[in-house]
Parts: sequence; structure tokens; C-alpha cells
Amino acid sequence: MVQVCPSNCPVYAPCEPSLDGGRCVNVTLSFAAPPSLGVYDAGASVPVQVNARLGDGGAYVVMVPLTSSFGTNTTVTSGVASSLSIPTVAGQHRLTAGWDGGPFESVSVVGTSCVASCQPWQTCRATIDGGACDSLNLTLTWTSPDAGLPFNTASVPARLSVTRSGPVPASLTSVPLFGPLGPASPLSGGSGVFTGSLPMAAPEGNKTFIAGWPDGGPTASVTIERDTVAPGVVLTVLRRDDFGLPDPDPRSGAIWKKNETAIVRAVVDGGRAVTVADLNIVDSGVIIAPAPSTSCGCSSGTCSCFQVPLLSANEGLVRPSVVAALIRAAPISDQAGNLSEPVVGEILVSRFLWSRQPPGTAPKLALSESGLLLVNSWFGNASTLQAIAPDGGTLWSWSSPSGSVSRPVVGSSLVYVTVQESDGTSSIKAVSLATGTLSTTLCEANVDSPFREPIALATTITGTEIPLAFRKGVIVAATGSCPSSEQFDAFAFGGIATQREGGGELGAYFIGSTALRKLVFSGFGFEDGGVGAANADDLWMAPGVVGWSANGASILNVASATQLSAPFSMVGTQASARAPLIGSDAAWFIRASGIERCGFDTSFIFNPNCVVSPFPFVATPQESVKTVGGFITGRDPGLFEANEVGGISYSYGQAGTELLVDVPRGPTGAKACGAALGIAYMVDTTGAVVATLVNAQGLDGTAFWPRARHDNANSSNFNRSLAPWSCP
Repeated sequence: MVQVCPSNCPVYAPCEPSLDGGRCVNVTLSFAAPPSLGVYDAGASVPVQVNARLGDGGAYVVMVPLTSSFGTNTTVTSGVASSLSIPTVAGQHRLTAGWDGGPFESVSVVGTSCVASCQPWQTCRATIDGGACDSLNLTLTWTSPDAGLPFNTASVPARLSVTRSGPVPASLTSVPLFGPLGPASPLSGGSGVFTGSLPMAAPEGNKTFIAGWPDGGPTASVTIERDTVAPGVVLTVLRRDDFGLPDPDPRSGAIWKKNETAIVRAVVDGGRAVTVADLNIVDSGVIIAPAPSTSCGCSSGTCSCFQVPLLSANEGLVRPSVVAALIRAAPISDQAGNLSEPVVGEILVSRFLWSRQPPGTAPKLALSESGLLLVNSWFGNASTLQAIAPDGGTLWSWSSPSGSVSRPVVGSSLVYVTVQESDGTSSIKAVSLATGTLSTTLCEANVDSPFREPIALATTITGTEIPLAFRKGVIVAATGSCPSSEQFDAFAFGGIATQREGGGELGAYFIGSTALRKLVFSGFGFEDGGVGAANADDLWMAPGVVGWSANGASILNVASATQLSAPFSMVGTQASARAPLIGSDAAWFIRASGIERCGFDTSFIFNPNCVVSPFPFVATPQESVKTVGGFITGRDPGLFEANEVGGISYSYGQAGTELLVDVPRGPTGAKACGAALGIAYMVDTTGAVVATLVNAQGLDGTAFWPRARHDNANSSNFNRSLAPWSCP
């Protein structure tokens, strides 16, 4: 039988002929989308698809009504995807597909939102109740400035790094900043890098800055120092007596000597230590070197010690015998960049070495070839001869208890003197240079013919030393037999000078009462040149030339050694001139107006146009003159070291006579030219022997007569080498 479906089946119940001769059967509905309790942002568009199935499972296309809990009324085609917007208010919403009285199906969706107010260091997580704030787990790190550093600026550039396990939100564009005075301008930036500045307001000291969110959020702090105070630098020139180097002179006992190395201490408060590069001696070539910290009592890292060799230090006259070398420290910086004020210290430098008061009065000086100073002085009817080392120490002392001792004359191993006994007798004595013991007594004289100064020390062609001395008008050779010349003059003036002539002939020259005399040792006979020499007071020699000066007028007589003629004389109208200094090309004289230079040629022919080098003082005939890179004079009120144009490079404010100048020497007495300063020995107006340092490097080794009596040993022996007392 053929089944016929009813004609009135509803749309949701199509006819199925196979059932009961044909009847209307409801379709089944299901939501393919959205899933049950699917979560979506509030106000989002939600996918919707409703499927309709026949009883046999086949798809059935039909327009299905769709309603919602939020008032939606629409239709969707079964099996076709569509969409539907849910409300903007978070919550659970229900979608229902189907027909009243027919099949229907429902599904619920959840709408979430994030409207909560979260902190910059948080992220908002959407929820059904309006959202939750979750931490971003940010890490804040200061990359600059470094903690603990000092700064002297009003603000300090700062840099902060912000990191997390994921990317830093782009919405994070600033990080709050708090300083000692409260909130400051925030750090700004992005992508994890934030920059700004840290305000460094007063007062001095540590400043702590906090970046971040102190109320529950991440923070990072850094502490730096405000330091606008400049370092303080103190230069202290230590005293010689701090190192056990006392000096007997109360005027300069604590002052460093020109040939010493001063010790300077530099202490810095609030900055780095002073280095050699920070120091210099003003306008000088002194090379400053570091010294051990123990040398000046330093214990901290900001205390430094330095040694300053004074030999090259420029000298500005401060007071007689004391000069100042200015040591300067450049500005010292601290970590904050503050600079100290330049500091200048004064190193007082003295050329005074020592002063010794001999046991008697009127000391007379001589100097051995090794630099040993011989001093004799007399008191009452007794005399003392002393040997003094360059440091002022007495090596030995020899006394003549009942007589006066003449100026010492130093030989190779003996010191020769004449001794005038209290009973009127006299003799020539030889004292050991090494020990000060009496070696021998020579040529004793009776009361009627005493010996008198000066002694000349002749040297034979075989090298034998022969002391010569006056005994009235007789010259005595202090040998075993004490031979003497025949008496020719009643009295002799001006000393004795000796030299060997060609062929080994040994001659002695002296000034008689009316003539210049020459004594030939062969038979001790006279040769009389007949040159007038009345009232002469000194005698000098050069190769083949003999000359003298006379009291009351400055007279230079140049005579041939064989003819004793007088081709030149210089007569002055002022005070008399002492024995001249004879150099390699000129003679110098002390004159009242200065030091006078008279040049000569290789034949000792003098230029009559002598030149006076003026000095800022008035000279007197009693002064001494030497070539020491210029001139040295001993005068009232003191010792002057002067150059050839009249300038004074050094002065020692103590009047004096008996000037000797020695070259630099080492501890053994060997010359040390170029190594240090020489020593000038002088007898001051109190009778004390004074030693001072002088620039003896230029002591003229080519000069024939560096001082009266030819050499520092007072030998008056022209054949004696001047090398031991000259530099170079």
C-alpha cells in the first residue's frame, strides 16, 4: 500500500514515508559552534553554526530560529556558519536554536572583560567579573652611574634597564624616580631602556635614588656621593735634623745643603696621591724621584715621599748663604673631578757646610792634593796645626807649644812650616801629612837670623822636594846640610817663587830691597836682573815670566826669565793690587772699582787697554780672586761668586780672607768633576774657618797661577801640577 505523507507537517518535522505509512518526524538540532561555555571578550563576535539532522542522520537544511538571553531574535541556516555579537558586559549568555513546540537546543558562552585599574608594573587579565591585575615580573637594574661614585655636578646622567621573561609592554614609557628630597622627574624610554638625571642637591654626602614603584612593585636603588669639596694638598719639606743631620751653624742647621737631596712629603686630603708627574721645581731642570714611604713617615695611600736633588735647583737669593728652590704641585683631582689649588713649597738651600773655630787666632790655610785642609793658628807663644776633612772633622792636630808657626806648605807626604820659638830661635819643620806627627826638624837658626815666611817648595829634576825659606837676606834650602845663598840684600820682600829652567836648572826668584833677584841652585849663586822693585809686596810667575805688584800703586812688571827686563808695567791710581790671577790669556787684579782684566798674547805681551768688570760692591786690595767659571772674591761683607760680566751668582754674608777653592771630591779624596760642588774655605772676621759649597766645575786647569803662591798647597812652585785642584 502506498503511503502518503500528511500535507500539514511543520517545517521542523518533515514527513518520513517509511514510518507508519508516512508521518511527520522532528529533526534534531545541535550547536557546532560556539562550544559550551566558550570564553570570549565581552562585545566580541561569536561564531554560530546549528546543524539539523533527520531521523536517519542525514542533514536537513532549514531556517532555524535563534534567540539569546540578551534579546537576540534571528534565524540561521542549518549547517551554515555565521556569527553573533555578545554583549559588552561581562557574564554568561545563553543561545537557543529551535521552535516553540518543536525541537530546540541551547548552548552557553562566557563573555569576559578587563576594566580593572592596574599599575604600570602589572597587566590586566580579562575575567567574567571585569578583570584581574597580574604582575609583569619586571626586573629593574641600574646600569649607570655605578654605586659609590662621587660627583660634583648639579645632576648626574642615569640609565636604567627593565627586563622580564617576555617582552616589556610598549605601554611602559616611564619609570618613577625618588631621591633624597622626594619624587623627581621620572626616567623615560621604552623597550627596556630608560634614561634621565639624578638631582644632586646639597648637602655633601651620600645620595640614594630609588627607581620603580615602592608600593608593592619592583624597585632598584643606587647610592652615589655628592662631593664638591676640592682635595687639600700639603707639601712639607722635611728638615735635615729630622734625619740626624744636624749642623753646628745655628743660622742654617736644619736647611738642606746644595749638594744634598732634600726629602719632601706630600699629603692629600680627599683626593688621589701626589705622583712625580705632579711635581716640579720652578724654572729648573731638577729630576724629582719617588722615595720610600719610610723616609718621611708615610703610612697611608694618600701620603707620598719624594727626593729632590738640589744640585741643579735654581737659586734665588733669600738671605746671605741661604737660597730657596720652589717646589710646585700641580692641581690634584679627586674621583668627583674636583681640583685642588696649586701648591708651592719652599726648599731652603744653604751652601754653608760648617764653621770651625781654631784654638788660636789668625788662621792660615793650605790644601793638600787630596782635599785635606791644613789650618794653623797661634795663641800666645804657641801654635797649632790641624788637618780638617771636607766634612769638618779633625783628623789630627800638631802643636808647637812655645813658638809661632808659619803658613803651612803641603808637599807630597809632608807639611812644611817655619817655627819661631819664644827664645828667638827658629827652624823649618816637617810634619807627616797622614798622621800629624813631627817628621823632622830642619835648618835650625839662631836668634840673630830667624826664619820667616813664606816658604817655597822647590822640586828638583829627580822629584826631590826642597823647602826654601828666608833668613834675613839669605835663602836657605832645607836639606841635610841646609845650604844657603850668599847674603845679598839686607831684607827680602814678596816671597819666593821657583821653577826649573831649560836643562833642569832650578831657580828661585824673590824681590830684594832694590831689585828682582834670581837664585840659581847650582852653587846657590845670584843672578841679578837689576829691575827696580822697591817696596814690592807680592810675586808671581808664568812660563818664562816673573812679575810683581807694589804697595801704593798697581804695578805689573813682566820680565824675561833670563834677561829680567821690564817690557810692560801697569800703574793704577787707586789702591794697590795684590798678586794677580794669571790665566791662559790674561791676568786679573782686584781693584777698588772691580776686577780688572789685562789680556796678553802667547809671548806675554800685554794689551795696555785693561778692562774693569764692575761689581755691585767696592773691592779692596785684601780680597782674593779665583777663576771658578768666573771669579770668586772674599770680601767685606762676605764671599761672592761672580761671573765675568759682574753678576753675583752666590754670596755668603760673612766677611773673610784666606780664600781657597777646592774641586768636587769623592769620599776617598779623588776628584769628582761634574759630580757635585766644590768647597770654598775662608777665614771670617771672627777667626773661624768657614766652608761653603761653590760652583768649582770651571776651575781653570790651564791657568798658570790660580792663586797667590801658585797652588792651594802654597808651594810657590811653578813646576807643580795644578791638576789636583782644577776641573775638568
